[in-house]
Amino acid sequence: MSKVIFTGIESSGKSLLLSREAERVRIRNKFWFKQVKVKRIMAFNSPMSQEFINKVNEFSIYLFFKDLDEIIYLQEADIFIDEVVKFFPSSVNSLTNEQLHFITQGAKSGICLWGASQDFSQVHKQFRRLVNKVFLVKKIIGSSRPMKTAPPVSFVWGVCSKTPVDPKSFKGDDSSMVEIEAGFTLNFFFILKKDIERFDTSYKIPLSKLPRKKLRRQEEFCEEDNYSRIRYI
Repeated sequence: MSKVIFTGIESSGKSLLLSREAERVRIRNKFWFKQVKVKRIMAFNSPMSQEFINKVNEFSIYLFFKDLDEIIYLQEADIFIDEVVKFFPSSVNSLTNEQLHFITQGAKSGICLWGASQDFSQVHKQFRRLVNKVFLVKKIIGSSRPMKTAPPVSFVWGVCSKTPVDPKSFKGDDSSMVEIEAGFTLNFFFILKKDIERFDTSYKIPLSKLPRKKLRRQEEFCEEDNYSRIRYI
């Protein structure tokens, strides 16, 4: 599984990059479909615009999900997760076998994942260790986020930066990030209205229901006492 994460504070441009990646993947899947005549799934936990959904369904299969159980056994899919911490929180001691299956068997299942997280250090370390690339996103300047109680934003604009950081540089609760080749790979990108219009910027990502742990029957035999004990773990 290829896993790419965009991290940064709120309104820094993370979801914008997910939207841009989604459009790139949609076009790629269109090309792939013309070659193999098989549709890939494109799964999102943030509602996308109807126009984008219609385009996706031409050559892929659009899927909206709220809980990890809905995507955990997908095959041949591109998955976009806004707020990864809602699915792999560091607050739990250990991920379930189902969560581990999802993040470790992706390559065998043909899964690619793009995600966003305000603080990557809050994502469970078992997930962080398996991430391929992490980019720190910062909004340098731009228009404010639209609100019902504020004057309407007449023109959406802005400039953000995207810096690659080392996924392994997160230690415990330390949210500091080690940049990779700082000064040479810093990328700037513009906030474009068409990227924002692909998804609902006001949608609040709910906390995912964590997958239920499956009980496994285990029989233990004690030769000394000559008895068997059944456990469910």
